[in-house]
Amino acid sequence: MKKQKKDSKIKIFYSNFKEAWKDPRKKAGIKLLSYFLFFVILFLLAAITSNMNKYNSIEDSNITTTTKLKEDKYNDKLNNLLENKYDINYVIKKDNVEYKINGNIENNVIIGYLELSNEIKKIVFKDNNFYEIKNNEEILLEVEIDAYLLNLSNLINLIRENSPIKNNEDNNNNIYSYSFKYNNIDLNVIVSFNEEIYNIVILYNGIEYNLSFDN
Repeated sequence: MKKQKKDSKIKIFYSNFKEAWKDPRKKAGIKLLSYFLFFVILFLLAAITSNMNKYNSIEDSNITTTTKLKEDKYNDKLNNLLENKYDINYVIKKDNVEYKINGNIENNVIIGYLELSNEIKKIVFKDNNFYEIKNNEEILLEVEIDAYLLNLSNLINLIRENSPIKNNEDNNNNIYSYSFKYNNIDLNVIVSFNEEIYNIVILYNGIEYNLSFDN
């Protein structure tokens, strides 16, 4: 019954529409109303789209600003490693050989002690070289590790040239992981930090560099 009433109303409407369409004045009015409705719908769609774009723009702006702030703070932490004084504890493992370096670093120069095969030497590390200090003299010391990566200026430049592939956040501790080529060999870097960077682990050519910092 409801369907029949609905069909009847549609037929009556269609019949009235045909009659009105035959009248030039009514026909012009129908066209005018159609144009009016068309532009109203067009205006509403434009307004909705504009509001959505503004909302997305604000969201994108917030995301960009937050990301920029994080990057700036991270760069500050990297700069602090180069500019501030830190106590260090480095452990470099190559095959079954373990190098231990204790001391402090300031302005990219390490002064401290190198322990290797139960032998301890007083050393200074600068300009990508180790020097043993004997009788207040600096004697070049040969070591079988890539000293270039122990130079923080070199290491930080490598980090800055690449983007982290993974960011982990655990409470106030953050971990940035990197993976890129160095001398055509895969190199992986893990940077751990909270208020400051406190640990960098490098895996390269079968050697593990574990660098700890404490200011």
